[in-house]
Amino acid sequence: MLELKHPDQSPAAAAAIESLSWVADGIRGSRLEQAAVVDLVYVARHGSGDLLSALIATPWLQDNLTRNEWLALSSLRVVAQDNEPAAVRLLGMPFLEQAEFLDFVALSPFYDLQKENVLDLALSHPALRDGITDAQRGVVASLKPWVVQDSALMTRLFDTERTAVAEKVVSFPLSGDVALSVTWPGKGASPEKASYTLALLEDIIHTFEGFMDVPYPHEHVTVVVADTEWGVRSSSRGYSHIVISPGFYDHAEFLAGFIADEFWAGYPPWLGDGARSFMVRMYPALRYDGAVPLPRPCNEAANIHELLNLPEAEYWRSGYLCAPILGEGMFIDLYLVLGDAAFRKAFKQLQVWWSDEALYVRCIGADDSGLCYANAAFVDGLTPGLTEEDIFLARSVITQHYYGIETPPALMPVATPAPRATPSV
Repeated sequence: MLELKHPDQSPAAAAAIESLSWVADGIRGSRLEQAAVVDLVYVARHGSGDLLSALIATPWLQDNLTRNEWLALSSLRVVAQDNEPAAVRLLGMPFLEQAEFLDFVALSPFYDLQKENVLDLALSHPALRDGITDAQRGVVASLKPWVVQDSALMTRLFDTERTAVAEKVVSFPLSGDVALSVTWPGKGASPEKASYTLALLEDIIHTFEGFMDVPYPHEHVTVVVADTEWGVRSSSRGYSHIVISPGFYDHAEFLAGFIADEFWAGYPPWLGDGARSFMVRMYPALRYDGAVPLPRPCNEAANIHELLNLPEAEYWRSGYLCAPILGEGMFIDLYLVLGDAAFRKAFKQLQVWWSDEALYVRCIGADDSGLCYANAAFVDGLTPGLTEEDIFLARSVITQHYYGIETPPALMPVATPAPRATPSV
């Protein structure tokens, strides 16, 4: 029997969880089912029992657990950590009669709302008081704490006459179906403008996916056009949320920056930000067959090695602005020197290998893991299809941009740490 925290509640709660057919059949072979049981046990341990009872009675949780059902369950568990009544209320709403991916997307904002203590305020809004419907999922997905706290903006958001919404499911060659949405509440909103932003979003994803030969990493991306001084992006398990100001609704390169971020999140700054900036500057050339951009200088540092060795105070004062510029310059010169076909092979491997365990072990002990990854993709002979000439040229370009010299310095021994643990789902 499952062991729970409170002895007086354990037998009944454990029996309730074990009554689910996919639990009774055994969960050893499924990490998804194991993760779902962990969520249910957490709800049983830390809750009053109301949410657990409601979950056990939910039809879509009874048989053949799917990824979307686990995502919905996990989201409700997160909300229940601090507000179990709200989680119970959400579970009983019309949009959760089934658990689809867009239902998880609609649930995603509620953790942030609870963290900022505005969840109950959001659920008390007249548009949501009677429960979220399937038709409202796209708008609900755009909720953020600052939206809820602005009562006028919150009201406009659910006013169909004052808010423009454009939605589309696009089947991309590599990533398959991706749901795109643009929500524009209030001043300046129009269906035509929202549709234009949606078309840009589709084109950017299609262009980047085609150039890199790598699937776009999310199943849903929503863009909210609202008054904000700068753009904001956040992502969670297949879902991306982007906020842009109205003045940038038709700026392709501004929006391209957020999409490029999705491909290069988590990389060492000069490498990831450089790749992102490279893709943004390449977008017009890729899309309209224009000229390849030229590298740009940076006043704070002449090369990447110099940048990384700036005093910490100087780096954070202004030097960090060089990271995307210097990294971008390296990728531009690699593209110009290697040519389109060879560069794209190595650039794809650089992106794909970020999650490679063997390369992690190889690079984590290097003086700069970013340089180690760049060399692995372009120089070390690990990318299929690169010729010896390609490798020679790539080594010269990377060394010039990294050290400011043409000949690489002697290679330092690289420590080999123990492999990182495989994260649990």
